Amino acid sequence: DPARQGKELRAKIGVLAEDSGFYGWMSAPDYLSWMARLYGRVLAPAEIARRLKQVGLTVSGRQQVGTFSRGMKQRLGLARALLNDPQLLILDEPTNGLDPRGRREIHDVLLALSREHAVGILLCTHLLDDVDRLCSRVGIILSGRTLLEDDLAAVLTEKTGAARYRLQLEAGAAPAFDTLPPGVRLATRGRGWLDVDIGPEVRPDSVWRALFASGWDIVEIQKQRGGLEELYLDVTETKAAA
Repeated sequence: DPARQGKELRAKIGVLAEDSGFYGWMSAPDYLSWMARLYGRVLAPAEIARRLKQVGLTVSGRQQVGTFSRGMKQRLGLARALLNDPQLLILDEPTNGLDPRGRREIHDVLLALSREHAVGILLCTHLLDDVDRLCSRVGIILSGRTLLEDDLAAVLTEKTGAARYRLQLEAGAAPAFDTLPPGVRLATRGRGWLDVDIGPEVRPDSVWRALFASGWDIVEIQKQRGGLEELYLDVTETKAAA
């Protein structure tokens, strides 16, 4: 029965649209309780509170949803998308309107869902930091057409080649350049910092471990190029030119 199969399929999917509609006169607990009943579930107040805490939404008393900030509504929308404990979560700009701390909290929730509960997550976003931290596979779409789709690590290696990192050094540090691992090249150097290029065949984390073990006094590592932004601009500008 296609109708029954469709209903069973929808029961396994959670969705967060970029602009989620809410009943502004409801409180967050009342709204989640009402939405849960649409899935045939009755959630106790303690369970409602747990789900609000899971997405970092703290509300006082009977505060109405209509008074929420955009970030608070994003958190409530994510809590709603998780009400049916979905196997697939479809998210459109889930961190829109959140400050850096809020974005990190939502990242942690999504990573836990994926790693600990085997939830598949399809993420649509323009925030490349979200993609870099959350995604294992990436697709780039321009004007409704898919320009690229592949595993994130593989496509970064293929498209961007060597990645450049700037290393901030401890004051007075004198690194031994003969300890640079194979596949790593010193590019430029200044007072207290230096740039290194890491070939696509080398894992950056193995480089950092080797340098620390060799006594390098590194206090900060910044990626300069070879990342998602460069990949995105390269792919979309090439297509636009064509």
